[in-house]
Amino acid sequence: MRNYIVVAGVLVVGASLAIAADEAKQGTPAPAKEVATASVAKIPVLRDMVLTGKLTLEDRIRDGKTNTIYVLTESSGRKIHLPPDKIEVRKGIDLKPFIDKQVKMSTRGAEVARGEKRYVMVKEVISIEAVEVAAPAPKADMPKDAVKGDGPKGE
Repeated sequence: MRNYIVVAGVLVVGASLAIAADEAKQGTPAPAKEVATASVAKIPVLRDMVLTGKLTLEDRIRDGKTNTIYVLTESSGRKIHLPPDKIEVRKGIDLKPFIDKQVKMSTRGAEVARGEKRYVMVKEVISIEAVEVAAPAPKADMPKDAVKGDGPKGE
């Protein structure tokens, strides 16, 4: 019986010490951790996109290494970079035959803003086809015998 009393006494003392330690910890709040919300990038939602333009190859030097990437230049002049190591090209699609040609490309990607600059991020090329560029209409020349001011209103 004596052993039971000793064991019970040890348990009571141990529990009291644990409760006192918890109260001491709660009395001094831990320093707050700073959360870097600015460094957390928003993950863009990918959507189906159809891009048209001229497909070319460009050499890029980054970290002392030369990388060749595909670049799609739209008629507006905007360049969309297609680095082979960062995009997935569907099986059976080869971009090499379309270099230096006007193409229509079905992709999955997103428009992303980095500061003031907006760009298109392509993650997957679904299909690609060459398109013919319509030749610009020839400029109409005035007839040689037309004289300015012969119009109905004297123009």
